[in-house]
Amino acid sequence: MAVGEYGSGLYRFPTGTVLPAGGYLVVGGQANSLDFVPDLELLIDPNLDDPTVPNMVPAGSWEGFGFALGNGGDEVLLLDAAGQPVDVLVYGDGSYSGVIPHPGGVAAPGHSLERRPPGVDTDDCSRDFVERYDPTPGRGP
Repeated sequence: MAVGEYGSGLYRFPTGTVLPAGGYLVVGGQANSLDFVPDLELLIDPNLDDPTVPNMVPAGSWEGFGFALGNGGDEVLLLDAAGQPVDVLVYGDGSYSGVIPHPGGVAAPGHSLERRPPGVDTDDCSRDFVERYDPTPGRGP
């Protein structure tokens, strides 16, 4: 997570991307800086682009520029083609109507929040997500 609040970014999946029911894609920021290869890259610095990983496509901004998750809390929304929420993750002091936040973010760099158990969504992120100290993006525990 980046330090501070930088605004709410809005990105589209590249043309031709398919996310089947029950499937997943791993989106990583600055793929060259990760110790795994994500399915898609959220390109923040064009000088650090990994040309082997397709980039998410900037589609505007809700309230500012760029993309960064706040350490104190934030929301991540997956929207359908009509702009309607399909899934929502809220943590810390973030808020989204009808969704209970996970009580915190991640405690240290390299950790992540993971849906547990996979495929279960109760709109209570405190129950639906756990902090992973040794995350395995794109694989099960």
